[in-house]
Amino acid sequence: MKTMLKAFLIIFKINPIIFSFLTVLKIVKGALPLLSIIILQRLINSVQFYFEDQVELMNIIFLLFMQIGLTIFINVLTKIDEYLRAVIQLNIELDIKTKISRKMTSVNYERLEDHEFYNLIQRTNGDLGSQFLGPINNLLEIVRSLITIISILFFLLQFHILFVIILVTFSIPLLFIQNKLGSDRYWLAKYMTPFAREQNYIFSLFIDRKYNKEIRVNQSFNYLFNKWTYSFNKNRGEVLKQELSQSKKLLSLELLSSVTFAASFFLIISLLSQSKLRIGDFVSIMEAIQRVLSSISSLSYMTSNLKEGTHYINDIFLILNIPEKAVRKGSFNNKKPPDNVIEVRNLSFKYPFENSNAIMDISLKIRKGSSVMIVGSNGSGKSTLIKCLIGLYQVPEDTINLFGNDITQLSEEEIYDKISVIYQDFGMYELTAFQNILIGDTKKEKSKVIQSAIEADIHDYISTLSEGYDTKLGRIFEGSRDLSGGQWQKLALARSIIKDSDLIILDEPSSSLDPIAEKKLFMNFKSITEGKTSIYISHRMYACHLADHIIVLKDGKIVEQGNHSELLKIDGHYTELYNNQSDMYKEKMRR
Repeated sequence: MKTMLKAFLIIFKINPIIFSFLTVLKIVKGALPLLSIIILQRLINSVQFYFEDQVELMNIIFLLFMQIGLTIFINVLTKIDEYLRAVIQLNIELDIKTKISRKMTSVNYERLEDHEFYNLIQRTNGDLGSQFLGPINNLLEIVRSLITIISILFFLLQFHILFVIILVTFSIPLLFIQNKLGSDRYWLAKYMTPFAREQNYIFSLFIDRKYNKEIRVNQSFNYLFNKWTYSFNKNRGEVLKQELSQSKKLLSLELLSSVTFAASFFLIISLLSQSKLRIGDFVSIMEAIQRVLSSISSLSYMTSNLKEGTHYINDIFLILNIPEKAVRKGSFNNKKPPDNVIEVRNLSFKYPFENSNAIMDISLKIRKGSSVMIVGSNGSGKSTLIKCLIGLYQVPEDTINLFGNDITQLSEEEIYDKISVIYQDFGMYELTAFQNILIGDTKKEKSKVIQSAIEADIHDYISTLSEGYDTKLGRIFEGSRDLSGGQWQKLALARSIIKDSDLIILDEPSSSLDPIAEKKLFMNFKSITEGKTSIYISHRMYACHLADHIIVLKDGKIVEQGNHSELLKIDGHYTELYNNQSDMYKEKMRR
């Protein structure tokens, strides 16, 4: 109930006038069926009285037009109801999606590593406006149905109390069963979410051209198809099991409804046999019973949906109530620029739900204006360290000093204003070329966008596109143009250039490049970042001799530091990595 009240207040706050009007409209619609039945009763009785010369023809015509007018009025209210719900639904969707979008960029980044969090996101992924308004609309429909049922039961009470007893008795098991069905549907959806996610993901591989070509060449379709089929059948089996269970329960309700109607009909026959009913009374009672049975079914169905929908609203609130990162006001000290852009002291970090540290006891210094390479095998902790250095992961106080300031005391704006990062899985935005670069710093003018593209060596190619910088990239939109991996990478580099940051980081951007291309990329990167501090992360060693300083990671620890010559003299882990890759490269060259 607390959840529904909270949702009710949110909807009212977003749409106070429209929602109030919708509520009044539901109440009016709830009372109209009784009015329709009374008019019908009097209309038919008036026809009987007319043939008995007891009423005028104009009285019949008046009642007939009243019935027609009421029918038209009900239809108009229904269309207004639909339109108002559409308006409210869209406004709610805008509000909820805005909040969730902001929440996704304000929660601790570690939260995004949690699969349970993604299951929660998956359950609320879709038409959020409908998910949120649905239960509230169900509640209003319950109120409407109750008004209809109660008012018509009072109408039937004038004929015989048994009508009320029969119909109320029927409603009790109906409400109980429908309530159970709604709860079952939600828990099935929650249980099946991981299977549905895997099923949808694998199917997306078949239709994604990037993966499709690899699946063809590797002849891995059957393997993936079997995994997809297993997940699909697991999901299908549970769904069909629930459908069978629901069908049995709903069939029992249909039988109960038939018994209820039959009992009511026998009561009507009994009253007719005693000459206690006119023809209009008979027809109106039949109509009233049908309306009550229909309203009870609607009431039970809405109650079931309300129970199910409340769970989904709870999921939305779970997302919105996830604690956000503490917002720091910031205290950036810019008076005396330090010699070291980054200084790390005894830093350790462990991912949530992991037993061991990803990095341990890291200490290092990166001087202003230097080019640094962080190297190590895959899984050595390179990317984790970078995410700590740029503030994505929360670290203890006094472990990372950034531009002479404790990183835990800086606001996100202060950190990100001074840092650019090109990630290993950099973004390939299916927007225009201009927008792809501008995302790096949305405050910059077009001339800066073009200059950044020139420095990243992508301007000439963009100029050959049909719409130049206004050409949409990728394959989603009509008239868009796809790029090669290297061209997408240059766009990502242009994004980092336009930001004009003091510190630029490349996180394994060359994993798909050959050694010569990687060396060329690093030389280009070093040229672009001249006079700035740069960090280049890689598990490959071909361009290491061009860096001012090299940090070697192994199993989450720094095992060696120095320049290329110094590290070779140590003849340790760096030398082992370098020689192994050098031998592999020479072997490839001989082939």
